[in-house]
Amino acid sequence: MPAAKKRVVIIGNGKIAKDCANVILSASNLPCELSCVIIDSIRENISEDLKSFCALRAIKFLESGDINSNVAVQYISSFRPDIIFSINNHQIIRDQLLGIPTEGIINFHNGPLPRYGGLNACTWAIFNGEKQHGVTWHYVARGVDQGDIIAQRVFEIRPDATALILVMACISEGISLFKEVLPEIIEGVATRKRQNLTNRLYYYDRMIPEDGFVDFSWDYERIDRLVRSLNYNPLISKLGPAKAAIKGRIFFIDKIKKINDLIRLSPGAVVSITDHLLIQAGDSTLELAEVRNEDGIRLATSQFVENYGIHPGLRLERASYEQ
Repeated sequence: MPAAKKRVVIIGNGKIAKDCANVILSASNLPCELSCVIIDSIRENISEDLKSFCALRAIKFLESGDINSNVAVQYISSFRPDIIFSINNHQIIRDQLLGIPTEGIINFHNGPLPRYGGLNACTWAIFNGEKQHGVTWHYVARGVDQGDIIAQRVFEIRPDATALILVMACISEGISLFKEVLPEIIEGVATRKRQNLTNRLYYYDRMIPEDGFVDFSWDYERIDRLVRSLNYNPLISKLGPAKAAIKGRIFFIDKIKKINDLIRLSPGAVVSITDHLLIQAGDSTLELAEVRNEDGIRLATSQFVENYGIHPGLRLERASYEQ
């Protein structure tokens, strides 16, 4: 007699939740079935793609801005799931929800645990100058991102990686790793490795490197790390892009380039204006290669110079909260 199929529920959003759902649906050799999808709608960008995916395949789904509410808990409980996968889910899973699946809740984390707990791991990894990053599939425990690790994959960070590039790499690696470990999870033989939290870093939602403000007295490498760590273009991030100011007026910086190691003027001073706008940093001259105005509109160098009244010798400032 064939083994009863294990009932699976996904809580999450976005491409990786959709692709992992597709992996489960395609695993015809495994005794499992996708019972429903709970779409995490706490953020503004509800995944229409994920909803369409479910609708086309007649998969039951529920949008929920509070996955711990009675409505969501009762809905999930009605499917009597054996396993819940939390995939790109930005809501904390509370005790009542934790107790529903018979074999636990398994979460995808886009960082190498235990080192990078919390949110925005890709941003902080770039800003901290990490050469490698990773993704982790782990059991959910009462402590956020503290549950036993099932599988982890570490990979190199591109020297020019922006936050978005690293996020997309995490999605790709996460899906690949999911394909590998799903059979072990369904068959109940997945390994569990307890986390050593001694040297763990943990970042909260509103924590932003340097509050997002560029200081041109820094060396080029530090400025570049800040700019890349906050560049989610063309997506919108709550962290916001890197920023500076001219005469008290904010502008955003998406990309810089190192020109040379010459130090001719004080940090932040405009060195020259041609087809490129060159600025003095603490250890070198750099180009503001891609900038946007305070409304987020991309400006060519000539537009930027004209709109902000830029001239050689003018000094760019570190922006502040008041501006």
